[in-house]
Amino acid sequence: KEELLRSKRYGRIASILVVEIEKLEDITQNYGTKEEEAILKLLAENISQKLRRTDIVAKLKVPERFGVILPETPMQGGMVVARKLLQTVEKTFNKKYKTPKSAYITVVTFDPSKLNPKTDPPAEAILKILEKGLDVLKEKGQKRILCLLIDKELEKLQD
Repeated sequence: KEELLRSKRYGRIASILVVEIEKLEDITQNYGTKEEEAILKLLAENISQKLRRTDIVAKLKVPERFGVILPETPMQGGMVVARKLLQTVEKTFNKKYKTPKSAYITVVTFDPSKLNPKTDPPAEAILKILEKGLDVLKEKGQKRILCLLIDKELEKLQD
């Protein structure tokens, strides 16, 4: 929420990503919870290496999800980062387990110039959109990255 407030205050675009590791429960079933923790730690390190020092990576409540905030990053930059992270996840699993695993990534770009300046950024609504995007990707099955732009329409979700 702080980063969205900063983005709004200075009128700068930010992109937010949610990365969900595909079928992480398979690792838990085959190798145990300690191995799940180890792979999540390794993935966090590998993901962090692909980002700028100003970018923020966070572990979300759901064990197989990471959140990434990319300050001052437009949609095209968010897509570039999403592709890099997708490759990172795939390479990490292939190297460690010789198993093809992938990820689903939703990218939301927040452009404060398109929103009402008198309202706070809709952080909760953005999280819901990111989660719905993951659901859409999983239903479709073929595409791994979904990109969305937040505009004035999102304000209606806050009511």
